[in-house]
Amino acid sequence: MKPKCNFCKYNFLFTAKLLFVSGLITSFTSCTKESIKESIYKEYLIKVDSLTISYPETPETLLYNGLFEINFWGTISSNGCSSFSRFNISRQNRDVIIEAWKNVQVNATICPDIMVYLNRKILCNRDSLPENFTIKVKQPDGTYLGKQMK
Repeated sequence: MKPKCNFCKYNFLFTAKLLFVSGLITSFTSCTKESIKESIYKEYLIKVDSLTISYPETPETLLYNGLFEINFWGTISSNGCSSFSRFNISRQNRDVIIEAWKNVQVNATICPDIMVYLNRKILCNRDSLPENFTIKVKQPDGTYLGKQMK
């Protein structure tokens, strides 16, 4: 006669209980549609208040004078549910069109009460542009903030 294997029986019961508990934990911690909605962001254009041109002083500019920086200033939002996203840059004839975009959290229930400022810069190469050109920053209302470069 074979001896009974109680160890195998208990091992099987332990494994079954472990799988059952794991299944319960997974079902309770899975995402709901509401929690997914809160993490969705939508992009909007940022109203740029002003832009300035500067010439960085770095070892690279001593060798190559064609570099300049476009500095952007403005307010992104009055709450912490918005943040800077990206710049879109395109060229049309003698115009350099720049769009500044922000991410805004959709359906946010609680947002930190802080001012979020736009204080960004883009490094550009003057030699890749026409001799005279205009930098135009597109505003949310469809107008442009411009700066003539000679």
